[in-house]
Amino acid sequence: MGKAVFVPPEWAPQRAMWSGWPSHPDLWLENLDPARREVAAMIKTLAEDQIVKVMAMGEKAVKAAKAALPSKNVEIFNLKF
Repeated sequence: MGKAVFVPPEWAPQRAMWSGWPSHPDLWLENLDPARREVAAMIKTLAEDQIVKVMAMGEKAVKAAKAALPSKNVEIFNLKF
């Protein structure tokens, strides 16, 4: 059996916040760029005072996330989701 995952309440102290980066052009179609702009704005705000770990799927998505997001307090991971 795998390890249990603990999901703390939103008010609990945390080491980082996770977010997904819009990565699937076939799902987002013409809304991919607007969605990325919205998610980038959210991540930039969150990264002002906490670490944000970002899941992006595929090298193109990772490259787009790196171009759109600040390097301070943001870590980008190429993960399948």
